[in-house]
Amino acid sequence: MFVGFLVSALRGGTQHLVLVVRGEKGSGKSVLLRASRELVDPTTQPKRRPPREERDIASAVSNNYLIGYDNVSRIPREISDALASVVTGGGCAGRSLYTDDEEFVVGGSRPMMLNGITFDVESDLSDRAIMFELRRFEKFIDEDDLWSGFDIIRASVFGALLDAV
Repeated sequence: MFVGFLVSALRGGTQHLVLVVRGEKGSGKSVLLRASRELVDPTTQPKRRPPREERDIASAVSNNYLIGYDNVSRIPREISDALASVVTGGGCAGRSLYTDDEEFVVGGSRPMMLNGITFDVESDLSDRAIMFELRRFEKFIDEDDLWSGFDIIRASVFGALLDAV
C-alpha cells in the first residue's frame, strides 16, 4: 500500500491520497515522511508542523508537491475539511493581506502525508486516506548510516517507482 501511495503521488492527476502514519515514539514515522519526500518532492525542509489555518495550507500547496505534516496531535474539523479538499483537487482561498476585497486562490491536487503518535482523522479526510500503524523498532540504526544507505539506493528506488507509474 505504501508503494501504491508513492506511485499515485508521482502519477499526477486531479485526485490524490493522504497517507496517515501513526505509531509510538521510535517507530520511524518521521523517517518515513522524510524518505517519501526525498523520493517524490525533495526539499530543504521535508517535514513541517501541522497547519493552523487555511492560509498555511495554501502556502504549502503553492510551494510543495507532496505535503508532509509531522508530529500531528489533532486536526480541527475546518483544517481537516481543507486538507480533504486539497487531496481531491479543491482550492484554498483567503483574503489577501491588508485588504478587504482582494482574494488569493491556490488550486490543484496534492498528495499528503500526516504522522503523529495518536490523532483522530475526520470522515472526509479518512475517506481519502491510507492508514498505517507503526510499531516501535526493537533495534535502532544510526540515523547517519540510515541516510547514507538511503542515498545509495535512492536513484534505483525512484527509477522503480517511475517504471510503476
